[in-house]
Amino acid sequence: MSEPIGMTITIGGTLRPSLIKEFLKTINEDLSEIIGPTSESELRKEINIGTPAPIVWNATTDWGECHELSEFCVKHSLGFIHTIQAKEDYSPQVRYWVPGMEEEIIYDTKYDGEPTIDAKQVRPLINLLLEYAKQGEKALPLFIGNDNEDVKDILEKTLKHHSEFMGVMEKKLREFFPTPPKLPPLIIKE
Repeated sequence: MSEPIGMTITIGGTLRPSLIKEFLKTINEDLSEIIGPTSESELRKEINIGTPAPIVWNATTDWGECHELSEFCVKHSLGFIHTIQAKEDYSPQVRYWVPGMEEEIIYDTKYDGEPTIDAKQVRPLINLLLEYAKQGEKALPLFIGNDNEDVKDILEKTLKHHSEFMGVMEKKLREFFPTPPKLPPLIIKE
């Protein structure tokens, strides 16, 4: 059983002319109720209007998904930001990928697009950070034996290299608060 949910996908990068037909076919098969270019002439017109920018498609899809389009983008090195709207029991979600990433980032959001996190997940890191703020590097050994995987990871990387603590902590916290990248304009070029 399907559930039609609104979604938006913004795509940027370099699209080879030989892929335009396949790209548009994927869009037209994967999305419904599309607002955005669906033909080659519409796509070229959108690309050539004003300042170069990524192109946005608004649509409705089953569960807000667009797997085929996302796979096409990854296969052909087109970055994307895919936002799924909320509906009844389903939370809004953001997914993104840009060339160079190993895998797509997926996270639930609030209605304003801000990531939602479970406080239980981040609390051990905040406790470590607060104790570090009070005691400096002396706080790190106090957390040996902590069963939280994120705390273990930070300690493994910083017990011998105390000066790297803040950088490692910042990187770990950013995993909980992802920010979609700025996409390049969508252009057609060999």
